[in-house]
Amino acid sequence: MAFPKIKDVTMLAVLDKATQTDPVEYCSDFMGKNPETGQHLLGLAVNMAQSFFNLEEDGDIIAHSTILSAVMFMTYEMVKAEVEAQEMEEHWG
Repeated sequence: MAFPKIKDVTMLAVLDKATQTDPVEYCSDFMGKNPETGQHLLGLAVNMAQSFFNLEEDGDIIAHSTILSAVMFMTYEMVKAEVEAQEMEEHWG
């Protein structure tokens, strides 16, 4: 399956949802709803924060990895919404 084109309306809906709450709360909610995916993306975010930004302080790593996680979580939600929309279109015509 090819990566779906994310429609503007989908992007705006996810961004609106994500910006309605604090990034830490958004990430926490995502982790609760998508524990396996969340763990994988969070691990990647922590590694990226440490290596790309050359961070050593725990507070800095947490702040940067939260931002990176939120972006990855939003992207995941956008793709998931587009896939679900395509499946509904195929099913209902």
